[in-house]
Amino acid sequence: MNLGILIRKKRIELGITQKELAQHLGVHMQLVSNMERNLCPFPIKHIFSIIKKLNFDEQWFVENILEIKKQKFLDSIEQYRKLSA
Repeated sequence: MNLGILIRKKRIELGITQKELAQHLGVHMQLVSNMERNLCPFPIKHIFSIIKKLNFDEQWFVENILEIKKQKFLDSIEQYRKLSA
C-alpha cells in the first residue's frame, strides 16, 4: 500500500470529501486528488494536519510511512539488479 491510498482510504472511511480535506489544509482540491493518486508527494508541512484531520495514530502513521519508503527502496534495488544482470 502506498501513502496516497492509505490517506484516501481513511478519508473515505471518515466520510470526509477531498474538498473538505483540501479546505482544512488550505490547498486546492486538485492537490489532494494528485497526492492521493501519488502524482505528487505530500508536502511535509501538511502531514501533521492530515494526521489530525483523519485521526491517525501518529506512531502508527510514521511506522507505515517508513515501511512504505523501505519497500519502495527495496523495490528499486531489485529493479536495478534485474537491469544489471
